[in-house]
Amino acid sequence: MHNKIIHGTNQVRCNSRFLQQLLSLGVNKNSLDYLLLAYFYAQIVRPQLEYGLAITTFNLREIRSIKSCQNQCMRQIFGGRPFTSTKVMLHLLNLPTMKDRVSILQAQFLLRSFSLFDDALLTKLLPYLQLQHFKKTKKQKQFVIDSHHSKLQEKHVKLLSQCRNDLIVDRILWIPKTSSGRSRCLRWRLGWLPLDKPQACPCHPNVLFRRSHSISCLDMHKRLQMLRTIDDPLSYLLNQLPPTFLTKKSRRPRPFL
Repeated sequence: MHNKIIHGTNQVRCNSRFLQQLLSLGVNKNSLDYLLLAYFYAQIVRPQLEYGLAITTFNLREIRSIKSCQNQCMRQIFGGRPFTSTKVMLHLLNLPTMKDRVSILQAQFLLRSFSLFDDALLTKLLPYLQLQHFKKTKKQKQFVIDSHHSKLQEKHVKLLSQCRNDLIVDRILWIPKTSSGRSRCLRWRLGWLPLDKPQACPCHPNVLFRRSHSISCLDMHKRLQMLRTIDDPLSYLLNQLPPTFLTKKSRRPRPFL
């Protein structure tokens, strides 16, 4: 088991080296879209981390090791620091945590047993096992929703609670927008201020320019024509973005479950 975790960590490092090789060939990192990098992670990197998760029993230390690999990938996608929280990042991309992913893979593994041939070994053992058949899509979706609600009950989830409630890829990642405008919206979602740390406010030198102070200093409620009862008018406005384009050919990104 320890060798498998080391193998998964090495795979993340190999993909990081691959990205560095692309940069050395002239590929501009800023030209790679956040959603494209998320697809790269979900289709190439994450399967390396998920190898054998459905049939292996994990302890807390091993789950944390795999979780740290996923957090490292999320910080590379969004450009975060080594200890930046990834809760909002995962929510923006509609990606489950590795702990939830283990439960999803194990449930899918059990559900496949109901479609095996009659002469399969597991099929012969099913009458002796206390398993209950359930609908895959409904149970999996409900599990992800319950997991999200449990995260909102934890500490330090103010930024997460100000994001949208529906579990889809955040609209600011795929609607038409300039790269600079998309980056500013993401930085606001993640709570990243200019210069990466609070500085003195230009209008109020004795006050630090924090997220809460920027709302009142920039008078966002008046500029965005929002009620004063709304705590974060900019996040509220981002949550009201349309779920789909107006064109018939447009499609929302598929979830990474």
